[in-house]
Amino acid sequence: MIATKLTQNQLNRFQRWVIAVLIASLSLFQSATAGGSLQVTAPASDSLQIKRIVRVEVKTSDQIHEFEVFAATSEGLTDVTSHFRHAGRDRWVGTLRRGRDLELGVNHLYFTAVLQDGSVAHQVRRFKLARRGKGLVRLSRPEHRPLNAPVGFTLKMLNADSFLATMNGRDVRTSFVEIAPGRWQAQLAAHDGVRHGRNVLIVTGISQDGDIYERKRAKFFVRRNQPVVGAGVDLIGRVGIAAPLDGSATRPAPRRGQLNLLWRLVGAPEGS
Repeated sequence: MIATKLTQNQLNRFQRWVIAVLIASLSLFQSATAGGSLQVTAPASDSLQIKRIVRVEVKTSDQIHEFEVFAATSEGLTDVTSHFRHAGRDRWVGTLRRGRDLELGVNHLYFTAVLQDGSVAHQVRRFKLARRGKGLVRLSRPEHRPLNAPVGFTLKMLNADSFLATMNGRDVRTSFVEIAPGRWQAQLAAHDGVRHGRNVLIVTGISQDGDIYERKRAKFFVRRNQPVVGAGVDLIGRVGIAAPLDGSATRPAPRRGQLNLLWRLVGAPEGS
């Protein structure tokens, strides 16, 4: 028999590997067995949670006979069922706390419900729990004077691995285009949620491990004396195939009457 002595770091790495394999197995099991009987409505899948307490909500289409919830972190599996309460015929609500049930970074929740007919439903929910930090992202800020839409922004990723972006509460992450490694740009207009008057862009940078976030806000004012243009999202077309243009998101200037849209071709590939 050969005895091998593992260091604490090796043990920790091995434990994390075992948990990763377990979560992957649970996810596969979920896809094979879970139907619409068990739905996790909060937190959203792969969402970023920044508060110490995370509220969890579960809905079921049938009455539950038994209900269990386990939290999977790098330390192992923890039974957190006692932190959930029955909030109605088809709802269960729980509050999980960072440091007690959850950890900074990636967390998984594994739900099991035995229904009245004896069938078993499963769900797995993955999300990130982060604390506030600095030095992750840098966001350019527009001038303080009133602007015309579209409004341009540049985002530089300093120590962030990913980011989220909202304009007046609307998700505009896909409106940012990477123009160089770690450097992103966006031209935000009416179809992105830009409106007359005060606007707020919020960009949240997230570290690679998902345990640190930094939030940047850019506030700007759009003039009210002319329309806020919204030409729609960027399209990738093919030669010979029509590309639909949609400017219906354009907002007219207040008290200026009906809009008349005029399209102008500023460039085209050869042969189109």
